[in-house]
Parts: sequence; C-alpha cells; structure tokens
Amino acid sequence: MMKKHSCGRLTPISFLTGILFLTLLSSCGEAPTAVAPPKEASTVLKEEGVAQDVEYSKGQEIEISTSDNFRLKGNIYSPEGTTGILPGAIIIGAPDGSDTSSVHYLATQLSARGIVCLTFFPRGTGFSAGLKQANNYEWQKDDASAAVKHLLKDQRVDPLNFGFIGMDEGAELALFAAAGNNQRCFLISGSLPLIEASEKVTRGFNNNVKASLAVAQQEYRQGKIDFPALVKKQQELLVGQGEGYRIPMTADDTYWTWFDSWKNFDTKALLGKLHGPALFIYGTADNFKADDAEDIISDKTSGAQREAISVQSPTDGNLVDAYRNKQMTDKTLAVMASFMQAQGKK
Repeated sequence: MMKKHSCGRLTPISFLTGILFLTLLSSCGEAPTAVAPPKEASTVLKEEGVAQDVEYSKGQEIEISTSDNFRLKGNIYSPEGTTGILPGAIIIGAPDGSDTSSVHYLATQLSARGIVCLTFFPRGTGFSAGLKQANNYEWQKDDASAAVKHLLKDQRVDPLNFGFIGMDEGAELALFAAAGNNQRCFLISGSLPLIEASEKVTRGFNNNVKASLAVAQQEYRQGKIDFPALVKKQQELLVGQGEGYRIPMTADDTYWTWFDSWKNFDTKALLGKLHGPALFIYGTADNFKADDAEDIISDKTSGAQREAISVQSPTDGNLVDAYRNKQMTDKTLAVMASFMQAQGKK
C-alpha cells in the first residue's frame, strides 16, 4: 500500500512543477514577444578629404640607361597583395627636382591603389648623371623614353596600359613625353595651363611689361640683340614686378638652357600629337581652371582624339598646393587610379 503525503507538505519536485504551471498560466492570451533580427552590417564610407597616410616609401632603387649612355637614378613602386598584370605609370616631377618628396608621396599613394609606379631623377638632378644646364626639354623626352623601356621590363606591367603622370611643372614634361612617345600611352596631367609659347614668358605681368618683354624676346630670337642685351632689358622691365617667371638674370645663368627650351614649349600644339587617352585634372581654386581647358581642348582636337580626352575637377582648392604639401584628397587619387585601370579594359 502506497504512503500518501500530507496536504501541507511540499516536495522539491512538486514545488518546481507548480512554478512552471503558474508561469505558463500567466502567459496565456499574450502575443509572443518578437525577437529583433540581427542588425545588418553597415558600410562605413570614409569621409571625403585628405587621403590617409600610407607607409612612406621610396620604393625599390633602380638605374635607368639612356640612349646616349647617361645613367639615371630612380625608384619603382610595386603594389602589395595584388595579382595579375597592372597599369604602369611614370611619374615625372619638376625639371629641377624640387618636388622629389611629392613625387615619392604620389607614387606611394597610387601604388597602394594598384598602380606600378616608376619615378626618376632627370639628368643633372638628384643622383642622376649629367650637367644641370644640359637639362632641357628634348633631353627630358629622351630620359622619359628610357624610363618607359625600364618600366615595361617589369612583368607585372601591362604593356598596353602604361603612361605618364605629371603635376605642376611636371605636367608639361608629362605632356611632352606622352606626345613624343610613338606607342599608345595614357597621360594624366595636373593643373597644366594649356597656353601658347608666346604667352609663357609674359603671363602674370601687367600689359605694358608683357608687351615689352615679348618684343625683347622676339628681338633675341631674330638675332637683333644678343643674350646680354636681352638680360639687361629684362632686368630693367622686371624691377618691382616680383619673381614672376624664372627668367635668367645673368649671361652665365645655368638655368638658361632649360629656360630657352621652356619658353618655346607650346602646350596647345601638343594636344594634337597625343597617342592615347588623357586626363587633365584641376583644382577648383587653380588659376587655370577645368572650363578653360575644356574650351582649348575642344578647339585643338576633334573626333576620336577629342573623345579620348577628359577634363575633371575632382577636388576643392589648389591642386598644386595639395600635391606639394602631400595633402591630396582620396577623391582625386581615386579618379587618377580609376582612369588608369579603365584603360586596361579597352
């Protein structure tokens, strides 16, 4: 016979059973509580502005041999963590090498975006052989051609997708190199005033000084006055005009060779000699703006060549200052990288 428990006594099992029963009873008639779904992963867009610093590098040191047996020192920057063939860019700096650190900065930023970049010291500057007074535009073109041959030896570079980049003073040299290269190559030019050679010496001075300088330069080119006489006229005319353009002030100025080739360099005329796509970029605060470039390019090119040239103003402010101060925006750098990468798909 089974023994009964007394009514006032609770066993542990009956106590737990009662709690469970009361819990179930209290929830009867209530809607079940909805479980919140997990939050979707959000995409965080980097705030537009100055590009984040990447580890500063001077790349791998290289030596480039020119057709006339000069040896130029340079550097090559290879992207890390990428596979396959990539665009290759030769970044050309100012003819006197004054923006070398900015060139390294730009190469570092673009290589982090998947571009193989080559930089070099033109002859007579930095660690490259040659005399500085021999540093003129024709020889700079020869140096650029030697740089192309060296770049295309790199098996990671697409031989059908390479070209030149130039900012500030280097923009003229990059245009000159691209126009003088017989192979199809791209061009990225930053803040380049597209002006005729006759405008260059006098640009920035008042009208009377402009006219007088132009006359003096013309007399010199025609052989009516010699160089010392030209220097004397320039010194008289430029008193109180500020630095202006770097016109040689003495007859033995080693800058004269470069100046002599520079003053006859016509950026407008070279537009019609490009053998590939080109991107001209400008800051919104540049003296020479994107709208100015659009008008000149439309006037100097036509057909398929015109379609291959684009003009953009992807950044606020002065693009030259941003480049020189190593403060270029992510947007500008992304526009440059995207332009180069797109050429490999055509």
